[in-house]
Amino acid sequence: MLKTLERTYLAVFRAYPLLIVLAAIAFMAEFVYASLNNVIVPLYLDREAARLGVNPARLGWAVGSVIATFLAVETLIRIPAGALSDRFGRRLFIAGAPLLTCFSPVLLASVSAFWMFYPLRAIDGLGAATLWPPLLALVGDHVARESRATAMSVINMVYVSGLALGLWVSNLVIGYANSATLALYLCAAMLAAAGLVALLRLPHAPPGHAHAAHLDADDDYVAARPISGARVAAMLVITAGQTFSVIILAPFLELYVTRDLHVAPQHLALLFVVPGAAVALTAMPLGRAADRIGKGFMAKAGMGGGAVALWLMPFARTPLGMLGVVTLLGVAVAAAMPAWLALLTELAPRRSRGFTVAYFGTAQGLGASAAALLGGVIWDIRHAYLFLAAAATLTLCTLLAAVSVHSD
Repeated sequence: MLKTLERTYLAVFRAYPLLIVLAAIAFMAEFVYASLNNVIVPLYLDREAARLGVNPARLGWAVGSVIATFLAVETLIRIPAGALSDRFGRRLFIAGAPLLTCFSPVLLASVSAFWMFYPLRAIDGLGAATLWPPLLALVGDHVARESRATAMSVINMVYVSGLALGLWVSNLVIGYANSATLALYLCAAMLAAAGLVALLRLPHAPPGHAHAAHLDADDDYVAARPISGARVAAMLVITAGQTFSVIILAPFLELYVTRDLHVAPQHLALLFVVPGAAVALTAMPLGRAADRIGKGFMAKAGMGGGAVALWLMPFARTPLGMLGVVTLLGVAVAAAMPAWLALLTELAPRRSRGFTVAYFGTAQGLGASAAALLGGVIWDIRHAYLFLAAAATLTLCTLLAAVSVHSD
């Protein structure tokens, strides 16, 4: 039992201790972005609609357009940020992004008109765009290809844990304080802490220098397995579609559960904590399995499981039913995403890895921006249609992956 625990959970940290630092940064950053996008901004606009000048009949559009602003800026900045991190180093961007944008949530707490959300959420999008591509590229730089899905599963585990805990904590704070102000200050403190951890703990390695001997072998692997343009195009479409299917739901799931299922915000803990715990327990074993049986196979299996969960969501009309479906979706994402991210790091040599990760991140951003805008429109028509749009998109992505992505 202890040997299994050590092989599954501890060995990767002993081999790559930098993962602990990157995991801490990823956890704090996602805590903030998940709280803002999925809880604080939607509930803030819902509760303060009259004061801010928002038409309650167009709440879906208001929420969607604000989230889309964040995502659009993140999409536009990802490629330049990734390319610049290839040239100037990952640490500058991973530390600078949260430190330079941590003031935004504080300012959001004092807005007096709806239009003020747009520039502040644009600043948040700038921070996210300059953080994630360099962070994921640094994982690729630091970890051998044979262990990369396991390493990405660590990042995915803390990402989902940050998401779940962020949703839970921000709901509790808003529910009991009856205000978004304290939750926004907490987000600012978390961003500042993430930046300080990066500044103090990440290495000063010059750009392009190998962090380990495996990197030369990495470049040889990429050169020996050229990727066809058709496969790259398919992977771009799948990346955009995966993101679309999640983001179209994310800003509205909170509103759906509170309005349609009549669950009070402070009682939503189980909906976030149980799926988060399931992901935390399964992420690393699933990542290790992907390294052993094939990253492509695990990515396709996870997408298929996620599609099944999304098709079931409209029929989950009780809190317990929704809990089960969201847990299934979380475990499916835990299976698919680390394997998919590991596949993306194998598409380019280390000197252009930041650009490559950002290139696919831009596809992610396009899918997310489209989802945020369309999600608001669909929400205003009929709430349950969001689940059908998400399920159909992820099903198509699974079918495309089945014919275009190798299982190894």
